[in-house]
Amino acid sequence: MLQQEIRPELLPWCQDHEVSMVTYWPLMKGLLAGGMTREQTFPHTDSRHKYAMFQGNEFQRNLDFVEAIRSVADRLGVPLVALVLAWTMAQPGISSVLVGATSPEQIAINAQAISCRLDEEAHREIAMAITNRGTVVGGRKV
Repeated sequence: MLQQEIRPELLPWCQDHEVSMVTYWPLMKGLLAGGMTREQTFPHTDSRHKYAMFQGNEFQRNLDFVEAIRSVADRLGVPLVALVLAWTMAQPGISSVLVGATSPEQIAINAQAISCRLDEEAHREIAMAITNRGTVVGGRKV
């Protein structure tokens, strides 16, 4: 959802050449799972401390985005994780979504994405949130 740079060129090329696209990090290392707070910090033992998307204003903007899409999930009555994964799987050219889980509960929530159906309004709201979010600075901090 946040890293849209592949959409203008890579996805159309894959579709034109019948090449499957497999996404990884669809939950952005937990960012789009919705459990982080504005005061969240990451110790040096957590790899997220190396990524700009988890720091300062960039992190706050990303949490604003999470709040925007959480309202869509709430309206549909689905967990935020299921919404994010369902949206990702609904994108033309995406054939698989790789997700991790550290507990049986996370596996169950991830699996809810299979039956999650996004209506046109949800797609519009998510597209607006993506547009409003703008470019994401996601790389590692230098």
